[in-house]
Amino acid sequence: MSVEAIFALLFTFIVLLIFLELFHRAVAALIGAFLATYFGLVYHVITYEEIFTFIDFKLLIFVIGVYIIVEVLDRAGVFHFIALILINLVGASPRRLTILFPLMTILFSAFLSNIAAMVIVATLTVAITKRVKVDPLPYLILESIIANIGGMALIISSIPNMLVGLKAGFTFLDFLVFSFPLMTILTVITVLAFRRTLLKVDAVEERGIEKFDPWSAVKDRRVFTRSLFIFVLTLVLLVFCDRIGVGMEAVASGGAVALLALTGIDLEDVLRHIDWGTIFFFGGFFILVGSVERSGLLSLLAHKLLAFSQGNPALFTLLILWFSAFLSGVVDNIPVTLTLIPIIQTAIVETGFKAAPLWWSLIFGVAVGGNLTPLSSPTGIAAMGILDKEGYTDYFHQFLKVGFLASMLLLAVATIYTYLLFLILG
Repeated sequence: MSVEAIFALLFTFIVLLIFLELFHRAVAALIGAFLATYFGLVYHVITYEEIFTFIDFKLLIFVIGVYIIVEVLDRAGVFHFIALILINLVGASPRRLTILFPLMTILFSAFLSNIAAMVIVATLTVAITKRVKVDPLPYLILESIIANIGGMALIISSIPNMLVGLKAGFTFLDFLVFSFPLMTILTVITVLAFRRTLLKVDAVEERGIEKFDPWSAVKDRRVFTRSLFIFVLTLVLLVFCDRIGVGMEAVASGGAVALLALTGIDLEDVLRHIDWGTIFFFGGFFILVGSVERSGLLSLLAHKLLAFSQGNPALFTLLILWFSAFLSGVVDNIPVTLTLIPIIQTAIVETGFKAAPLWWSLIFGVAVGGNLTPLSSPTGIAAMGILDKEGYTDYFHQFLKVGFLASMLLLAVATIYTYLLFLILG
């Protein structure tokens, strides 16, 4: 059996472990790292000294910094404060909720992890719809779809954005220029397309509710003010970090340290709530993918995709978009992104294709693909869990009715946008 075949079987085995959830994905990735190291050393694919060079420590520092910032802001009440202000501004009648909930979802998805954003918005959705006496189920389906779309907004909006952004050298401003517009377009299309069929707002009687006090979400105004100031300053530095010669990982970690130092929020409590499983998953999967890449398997796959596209850069770009979308519908978008990054790098080096359109197509694909089924992304699973607690058990079947259709519609729009982007950047 060839080395490529051995690593293909190993990689498939680990992906199946992740897909079937037989282990936590971090454990599956660490199993993969151990086996990849063993076979890599046995078949002289890698050396022991280079194993840890596969890990992108800058990315890990950046992700941990972002996680800490989000946890501190959450404890300071910033996100719930903003949500209550939006409710008061927009109003909470059923018709206006079709504007309010997508707006909150996009806002929180841009700055929080998809799961954190979905939990906050879904909790508020259930509470508000109870007061207005309407069914929360269709709103949560819409929010789940939009949360995945919102994940492409900024470089800090999702793990795939961080992975691709740091690898491609994209800045915070690049995401505002190229990714944020598509996110906005897809959100508007989703709301308009499903406003009547899914939400049936025209058939609902308008019933408003009383105003909320935003400050009720804030326990300590001093901590709130300092947290908000440091967060805004961190965002500004992320926008201009390339001009001042500082890496984004330094800005994120610096913002995290400043928040911990100036707010007095308990460090140990913050660290307990960080998603360390994802951090360890990164470490293990980096080693697995690095070893698989050294075996020549990913280069072989890159050549297969190039052959299928007949060497056409536009077709290859769109192929990455659709390939990553459908893979993300089956497997979590983080391992999909980690796997496709070296394939794209190989294609860029060997063909001279323009890099930017390929990287953007990967970002767009993994974001949209999460809507294929309710289990395709953490947002759908989080929404399902919240609804189960409230006694709503039909989320899975209701999502299936619209999720795939929504994905196809959004993929079609993303294809047109990506092709136009290819013409501009290519």
